Amino acid sequence: MDPPRWPQINALLDAVLALPPAERRAYLDAHSPDPAVRREVESLLAAHDEAGSFLDAPAGTYAAGLLEDPPDPLVGQEIDGYRLLRVLGRGGMGVVYEAEDLALGRHVALKMIVPALARDASFVRRFQDEARTLARIESPHIVQVHALRRTDAGLFIVMEYVDGGTVKDRMEAGPMPWAQARPLVLQMLTALEHAHGVGVIHRDIKPGNLLLTRSGTVKVTDFGLAKVYEGEDAATLTQGIAGTLNYMAPEQVLGRRDLGPPADLYALGLTIYHLLAGRLPFDAGGGEYAVMQSIVESDFPPPSQFEPGVPPALDGV
Repeated sequence: MDPPRWPQINALLDAVLALPPAERRAYLDAHSPDPAVRREVESLLAAHDEAGSFLDAPAGTYAAGLLEDPPDPLVGQEIDGYRLLRVLGRGGMGVVYEAEDLALGRHVALKMIVPALARDASFVRRFQDEARTLARIESPHIVQVHALRRTDAGLFIVMEYVDGGTVKDRMEAGPMPWAQARPLVLQMLTALEHAHGVGVIHRDIKPGNLLLTRSGTVKVTDFGLAKVYEGEDAATLTQGIAGTLNYMAPEQVLGRRDLGPPADLYALGLTIYHLLAGRLPFDAGGGEYAVMQSIVESDFPPPSQFEPGVPPALDGV
């Protein structure tokens, strides 16, 4: 594959991964006129579907024992001062490990890119960008990055390990009362304030990317789609749709390049709506086009319509 095609592949892969599997082929038919680009995207999708998504799976969100991972030759090994303890997540693009920092005696999460992709400059740059983006944000509510290392075993990011699950996990119990949700919501807003304050737009805020410590502290993670906002020009933002459809802002659905902080705030607003109402304000199973149409054209019903316990003041918000 020629290097100039990799930006097209990355943008198309991001867009397709945001769709339900049943809708991906039709999207590729409509958006991939270059046969070489399509073949490469389909190859990456096959790896993704076989093993699950790596870049979409933030470190620390997988509870032990939920899935039986195949034996990993690196588990138990020491790499550059870190002893790999177990696999947290595995995908077509890499592996996330829980590891022990032997020098400091603490547990960390390691995101390691697979060796084949480590030879591709485009994927390495994308991987490095995630680490650098995280490194520029100082916030107690955003997962910290400790190091970016290149070793004989592979390229990896050393990150804060969070073991309390995600906001998505909490949603499985049904709507959350406002009294319980309030401290989480305030922390989510604080995290975005800190990120936006240094020009970072996350672009994929959703319940699964909001980790929780056991003490209830929110930690935003998975900055694999994040970009640095350059103001009105926003020239550094990637073309094409990137993110998770159900939580995309209208400007993301429309494919606009000038995404700014409002796109993240919209996604967080839908996350809070989902947390309080126990559902999204539209039929998320109605197909890609119906969801897009709802996001761009519809007025959403107030969350109290689905959950009477939502305070009236929050309907307005």
